Amino acid sequence: MTSCVRPKVERQFGMLEQLFIRYGRRMLAYEVVRDAFGVLLVGQPFGPQTVRVIGDAQGKPLLATYNVRHHSWNAGETPLTPLLKASI
Repeated sequence: MTSCVRPKVERQFGMLEQLFIRYGRRMLAYEVVRDAFGVLLVGQPFGPQTVRVIGDAQGKPLLATYNVRHHSWNAGETPLTPLLKASI
């Protein structure tokens, strides 16, 4: 019997699809924004108090969650430079 090593299925997809599978699959509704900066998916997977942004920002992965109640971005996700924050 031979052994066959198979990669995780998600690794067969592009960066944006991988991010969506991992972090956006609970977003039942989302908006797709495309511009010179990249492609962003914006939705609310945790209810009306948060906004999640998943994207391909000039070839780099982006994951950011904004807490509406506290008016702040969650720590531990993609570091948001002033330029990156302004584009979201």
